[in-house]
Amino acid sequence: MKKIIFTILLLSNLSFAMPFITLSGSALSGISSYSQRSQDTNNSQFESAANLNIDLDFSEKLSSSIVLGLGTMESESGFTQKADFQAFNIKYTPGNFNTSYAIGIVTVPFGQFSEFQSYNASMSTPFLINDLGYSQLAGNENILDLYGGGILTQSKLPGQWGSFDASIVNGIMSDNTNSDNGFGFVARYKNNNFKDIFNFSSNESMDDITLGISYLSDNTPNNLTGGLNKTAYMIDGKTTVNNIEFGGYYMNLNLNDGDQSTKDEFNVLMGYVSTALDQFILGFRASSIMPVDQPNGSTTVSSSFDPDFIGNFNSSTGNTDIVRYQGSLGIILEDNFKIHNEIIMDSYSDSDNDVFSVLSYASFTF
Repeated sequence: MKKIIFTILLLSNLSFAMPFITLSGSALSGISSYSQRSQDTNNSQFESAANLNIDLDFSEKLSSSIVLGLGTMESESGFTQKADFQAFNIKYTPGNFNTSYAIGIVTVPFGQFSEFQSYNASMSTPFLINDLGYSQLAGNENILDLYGGGILTQSKLPGQWGSFDASIVNGIMSDNTNSDNGFGFVARYKNNNFKDIFNFSSNESMDDITLGISYLSDNTPNNLTGGLNKTAYMIDGKTTVNNIEFGGYYMNLNLNDGDQSTKDEFNVLMGYVSTALDQFILGFRASSIMPVDQPNGSTTVSSSFDPDFIGNFNSSTGNTDIVRYQGSLGIILEDNFKIHNEIIMDSYSDSDNDVFSVLSYASFTF
């Protein structure tokens, strides 16, 4: 903690000589409540968390970004404990090219929604808790985006051909360690010009249609990612009609634990709708993760799959369909200050494992 504070003070002193250093961030504080149908206990508590972003622009071609997460110990919701680096990278964009290169702890570009996942006190959508698919990929962390220590390239293709991003990392949710000597690989293609391609240009009520496809491969065998070999494919899309945003994805996820008798394949779905009305931000989202039946009739799922997602409760079995329903209401009180309210229901095939959650936080950005 002292080293982090020293680094911030050093950067602040340097800012007098280098005004290209920008500080920004976010913070929230409020109450959360989690309860499971099969238990009489209700876990309710006040929680707080904050993010500090440090952006350094050395030139038009060279920049760097540091994100620090701050929180208290033993957060029920999964906020950062004490102080931790959320991200750090050095980014270089050569002249006359539409490609940038970033090295460090980078956001893994799996799906067009990967950059919009909540991480600690930062929310880029109407929802604080991430959906089931991204939570599973993050090792059942509900307030953490996908990251890895490695390199990220982002390329804008000519004309209306969209963009292509790729990343090679030590492993998904792995920063500076690579005990298996293998690497994770992620590739993403997306295009936001489908409104013109589909000849919907005359429809002024509709914004651009963005469609994408992604691939992920990771062989990091640890308790965060699980599995000896993880692969995933995703198809996703979103658009806005009359100020109402719609989006979703389908993901095929394979968690290969090396045991031929278990179910390794899962179908994952997510869909959402959100809108802003005056000072209110409304959102509803549903996501599900379902084991795929195997020809051998196995009733046991991959040991890499953890069915316990939220509230530190234990599910009786992993061989179950899980659906997460989320409803959110944000009340904007000032330009950078709002009250965020969210209700989450994790529904299991065995209803005794259902978890109901209520969150209410005061949140601000700067």
